[in-house]
Amino acid sequence: MNTSFRTNELKLIPLGDIHLGDPNCDVERLKGTIEYIRKSKDLVVLGMGDYINAALKSSVSDVYGSRLTPEEEYEEIIELLEPIKDKFLGLLTGNHEYRIQKDTSIDMTKMMASELDVPYFGWGCFLKFSVGVNPSHHGRNPSYTIFATHGSSGATTESGRANAMKRLMFSNSADLFLMGHVHHMSPLIVSPYRYYDTRNKCLKEGKRYGVFTGHFLNYTGSYAEMKGYSPGKAGVPKIKLFGDRWDIHVSE
Repeated sequence: MNTSFRTNELKLIPLGDIHLGDPNCDVERLKGTIEYIRKSKDLVVLGMGDYINAALKSSVSDVYGSRLTPEEEYEEIIELLEPIKDKFLGLLTGNHEYRIQKDTSIDMTKMMASELDVPYFGWGCFLKFSVGVNPSHHGRNPSYTIFATHGSSGATTESGRANAMKRLMFSNSADLFLMGHVHHMSPLIVSPYRYYDTRNKCLKEGKRYGVFTGHFLNYTGSYAEMKGYSPGKAGVPKIKLFGDRWDIHVSE
């Protein structure tokens, strides 16, 4: 996807790992995030997967402890996301939706995308944004390449998560990398690198940014607490892409 945004400050919200239906899902936090998205201007959303918990008898999740059935989860998440569907760039799928697809061939994320009338991105996507009101002194607006995936890392430590992100960053070419799944919202990871500028025929130094995209699960009484994992910060990161200069800023 290659899109131009006529603004000098584009906000990008990666929204995922909601696990609606899990008894530990923080629905009030989710509703607050949705309301913030609905009211904000110059803001786009990328769905990061695991929108519903989809507890099955064959899955790790406690099927008898779920607040909703998978069908009810699907109906409720559609209702919650409907007011902000015009903000979505598209939906990635997650391993919890894949539980249903693996057992039934029904792709719940693809159905969600169709019902919300937004693109379906599968497991990963590349996006390219041009941001800015007027071309810079170089004659064009800044552009940003983004690679996003739900992820599959089982890392539970800070170093393990960092290594998972670095593997992603060194196996793909982008300015900004987004990864969910690990239920963590980390500080920005910056990886400097050198590249050859064919336009000016010289070596330059660039930056690549990696962000874990948060979650919506309370820690107390959760699977993470049972396993003794450290609690990861909940919510979503707010990513700004600037149009008057090439710059990326991430806040929690």
